[in-house]
Amino acid sequence: MSPLDPPKLARLGAIALAISAVLAAALAIGRHGPPAGATPPVAAATSLSTELDRCRAIGAAAQDDRLCREAWRMSRERFLGVSPEARP
Repeated sequence: MSPLDPPKLARLGAIALAISAVLAAALAIGRHGPPAGATPPVAAATSLSTELDRCRAIGAAAQDDRLCREAWRMSRERFLGVSPEARP
């Protein structure tokens, strides 16, 4: 039995093909990066968090506060994945 008989050669070729396919897929995925809008900007998330903290601190008075209502709306949209363009 030689070191490269046909069954071993076929198995080696299949393994090389599988490794090449995995490598090509990994390179293709890595090239695109994260989708646009997948993560909110840090500054916007921080300011929203700060505003929500303020609304929490003022208690029941937050119901009548325009900025609190806006912050709650933005938080809801971010949670539900609603884009600003989809708003009526």
